[in-house]
Parts: sequence; structure tokens; C-alpha cells
Amino acid sequence: MGNKSFSLFVLLFISTYSFSQVTKPNPANTKSQWSLNTGLTNFGLGYEASMSRKTTIIFDAGIGWTRLIYKYQDSYSIDISFPAVYVSINPRLYYNLDKRVKKGKSISNNAANYIGLLLKATTYPIGQNYGPDVLIGSSSIDLHWGIQRNLGKSWLIDIKTGIGANHNSGYGTNLYPALNIRFAKIIFRNK
Repeated sequence: MGNKSFSLFVLLFISTYSFSQVTKPNPANTKSQWSLNTGLTNFGLGYEASMSRKTTIIFDAGIGWTRLIYKYQDSYSIDISFPAVYVSINPRLYYNLDKRVKKGKSISNNAANYIGLLLKATTYPIGQNYGPDVLIGSSSIDLHWGIQRNLGKSWLIDIKTGIGANHNSGYGTNLYPALNIRFAKIIFRNK
């Protein structure tokens, strides 16, 4: 009986060891981080929250240039003399983190390619009244592809392109090319 018990014990030990999964931390994970952001049209504070291995949501708020939409014309312009407040939410899927790690490339500061969706609301300009023929304050949504790369240890550059739709209650909805470049100074990140 002792020989059969020992054989059964060895068989169970070997099978358990053979089929067990050794879990190592995956280095290809997104990280949460706070940043000061500046782009072509704005300056703000952002928080990129890691939601899973490859997804984040960026919550951003700040001030930016006012976009003026003329009521009786199919045109708009940018006014840099009076900024407006904006808030945005930007979920992202970073799709090449594993590939970058395998190639020995850095993924710190979530440096990778991504697909994202930007939801943004902009207020009326601070301290200015443009009159009834100019419609300001809007909401927009854009679907984009982008790349985020490191510039040193605590800076990053984020370039995106896509298509968006802007809505203003008095003007309606119009499509626009969603092109942007953003520089960010990382001020705090989760390790």
C-alpha cells in the first residue's frame, strides 16, 4: 500500500506542477498618471486613469481658445484674446504595448499607439459677450488614432488624427478633421 500511495503522490505532484500557471507581473500594463498639458489650443490638468492592462481614460480640464461659430454663415474662427473653460473625457485602447515591450522599447508614460474617443464640452469665453450672431459654447466628439511617445523621463508628446463632430444648439452639428498635438509634463504617476 505504501508503494501505491507514494506513486499516487508523485503522480499528483508532477501533474499539479506541470499544469500550474506561474503568474509573473506583465510589464505591458498601462499606468495611471497626472500631467500638465498644453496643445495647439489649450492648457490644462489631466489625469490618465488605468482601467485595465491596455485601456485608460483621460480626464482633462483647463482653458483654451474660443471657437466662434457664425449663425448665418458656414464658417468659424478662433479668438485667442478670451479663453474658454473646457472639460474632456478620452477613453483609449493602447493596442501595441506587448509588441513594444518585446522589441525592448519603452512603454513608460503609456508610450504606445492607441485608438481613442474624445468627448469635450467648452463654455462661453471668460469676460466677453459676442452678441446674438455668434454662437459659442459647444460639445464635440471625435474618434481618433494616435501615438504617445516619451520626451525624456517626465515629458511626452501625443499626436492624434481622426474625424469629429461639433455640436452647438444654435448652429447644429458639423464634421471636422480631428488633428491635435499635445505636450504633457508628468507630475505624478503610479508605480
